[in-house]
Amino acid sequence: MFLYRLCDKNGIILYIGKTKSINNRISQHRRNKKFTDIDYVEYIEIENISDIEILEIYMINHYKPKFNKEFSKGKDSTNFVLPENFDNIKWSYMVWDINKIKQEALKKCIWLV
Repeated sequence: MFLYRLCDKNGIILYIGKTKSINNRISQHRRNKKFTDIDYVEYIEIENISDIEILEIYMINHYKPKFNKEFSKGKDSTNFVLPENFDNIKWSYMVWDINKIKQEALKKCIWLV
């Protein structure tokens, strides 16, 4: 399973979710008109379902992303502390806009010439 967060160009987390297929889920989000401010996606793969559930709830309550509604309506019932190494999680990175990927690749090619 994957835990992911959708971020704007300033690094503000706008949505946090979990999925079995990161590519399929991100494709679904790209079609959603409310996610126009998304600049990039960060994600991690977590094998233990209990761990991913706890981390998702913790992160939503901690960051309070504007597009997460299930935990943002006064349901802040999580009073636990994650291990110290939580801040050292290595997130993978995915560019949101496919056209941006192509533009970045073109820029690199131009610099190589």
